[in-house]
Amino acid sequence: MLETLALLIMTAQAPPLPMVAPAGCSVEATANELVVKSNGVEARYPFSERELPFAPGESGPPKVTTLPLPGGKDALLASLRETWDGVAPAGLGFLYAVTCGQAPAIRVALTAPGIDFGRVAIARDGRWIVGGWGGLRVLDPNTLRLTPLTSPPAYQAPTCWTAEESKPARAADVPLVGADGLARSGTEGAEELRFLRGGACGYEAEMTSTRHALVLDRGIVRRVVDVSSFARADDGLLLVGDGAGPCARQSAGVVWSSADATTWTPIAVRDKGSAGIARIARLPRDLWLAITAICETGGGRVGGDLFGSMDLTSWEPIAAIPDGSSDVMSGGAGLTELIVEGERAYIAVEQAKALRWFESTDGRSWRASAKRSVRAVPQTLAATLGVERINGIAETPEGTYAWTSDGLFMRSNADTPAAWTRVFPR
Repeated sequence: MLETLALLIMTAQAPPLPMVAPAGCSVEATANELVVKSNGVEARYPFSERELPFAPGESGPPKVTTLPLPGGKDALLASLRETWDGVAPAGLGFLYAVTCGQAPAIRVALTAPGIDFGRVAIARDGRWIVGGWGGLRVLDPNTLRLTPLTSPPAYQAPTCWTAEESKPARAADVPLVGADGLARSGTEGAEELRFLRGGACGYEAEMTSTRHALVLDRGIVRRVVDVSSFARADDGLLLVGDGAGPCARQSAGVVWSSADATTWTPIAVRDKGSAGIARIARLPRDLWLAITAICETGGGRVGGDLFGSMDLTSWEPIAAIPDGSSDVMSGGAGLTELIVEGERAYIAVEQAKALRWFESTDGRSWRASAKRSVRAVPQTLAATLGVERINGIAETPEGTYAWTSDGLFMRSNADTPAAWTRVFPR
């Protein structure tokens, strides 16, 4: 795989030169031109039809990403930025050289079909990483040479409706960036680049994507999975629900189980084609309960359905919420919370921007319940684990588990000193 080249490409580099923007120079885009203003002088570059991005539903002119050249030169590189969350992007592959100073000018510096130069991750060694159809590339800011870095697998039929048996659908890797179109890697620990991997497989030609991370100093790619729920059986069996990931894929509901926090096995709940598992819990009578995530579709929202199982093999849908309880869903029950306290289970549905609660002792017969408070999860551990959000923390006989926006972590009681380790996904 091309990912193994990352270790060679991204190491043993000289310290990066500073990137200093030229003073008094700005670049912006109109609906049909790129404009540079410098020292009271203006230069314009008219776009051809194939240079314009295609971002349905967005108002205003295209967004511009600007990159000062290393070494403090009186020049910039500029590009138009795509969203990658609507219809498959167009207008890709153009990088512009902008000259500032007393005589500003704009010209095309590099063309590379399918590459989004408007989303740039800057590594510790100063290399620039861009993406687009076919994978990530390293962009040398001095020579403008592109070097392949990742190779996303193509989407097969029938997983992706744009694919054919003889012609798989192409895929794209695109860096996750900030509002300015840039991302900068941290200075401590393993260096990772977060990116979206997706294709035109969504609703009515929309992009569908999942989050990944490229571990630059090891040359490996891993999934970034939002573990939204965690449960542990009396015999030590571990279960996680990763509903936030399957939502993007519009795939079947799946619970992942493990007896040792090393090998994980998917358990399909039901192939509804709508959502993954957002919450999972266990009643003392050996009844497992799970609710699917709520997913956006082109026609509304689906999901939030309740399921029950005695053996984690066969699951049955449970109609826990009376008809008409939710006015925000176009399909599904719309459940947003599942809590087990003692011998009672509680579920909630959003109605008029408030939660309406129901309770049950057997997981099958439900009645209206008093309002409950959803406990806030402390976020102090997020920085330590390098994640955006802590979804929950649980103490168990073997150690402490933390499920987060980027996987399930464990700190073993047997380790001295104790250290956090990501155990899901592997």
